[in-house]
Amino acid sequence: MDNFLQWAVAAGLGAILLEVVRSLLQRKKMGADAARTNTETAISLLEPLRSEITRLQGEVESTRQELISTRRELTLAKAELTETRREVRHLRDRVRETEKGMD
Repeated sequence: MDNFLQWAVAAGLGAILLEVVRSLLQRKKMGADAARTNTETAISLLEPLRSEITRLQGEVESTRQELISTRRELTLAKAELTETRREVRHLRDRVRETEKGMD
């Protein structure tokens, strides 16, 4: 009976050990599956973000070019305004001179 009891205890411990190992291996497999799923999900979420970033970069470049053009126009408008003011002053001075000559 001692041999049988030892064999039964050994078999029971072996079964418990086998279940623990199987459980650990299953957990690792589930962990790997979860990691793969997480990676696939992250990649699927990144692709639309990449597309949006590319679109926004194009929009930024377009806006940058528009800003450069607007600055050029503003510089020309300022120069034209300065010239117009100069002409108005000149004409005003001529009118005043003419008025003084009429007195």
